Amino acid sequence: MSPVIRSCTDRSIGFSIIHTGQHYSYEMDRVFFRDLELPDATYNLEVGSGTHGIQVPAC
Repeated sequence: MSPVIRSCTDRSIGFSIIHTGQHYSYEMDRVFFRDLELPDATYNLEVGSGTHGIQVPAC
């Protein structure tokens, strides 16, 4: 993802990052954004942890 984002940025191509929020500990989340120099997510679904029934709302 990091090379694609850099390429889009270099070419002024718009993009959005959608973060599931599934991993919310620093070691499983922010460290990747920091180390790969990714911009913050445009949208955060804040799924968190829980059972499938809790994480996916019924339609």
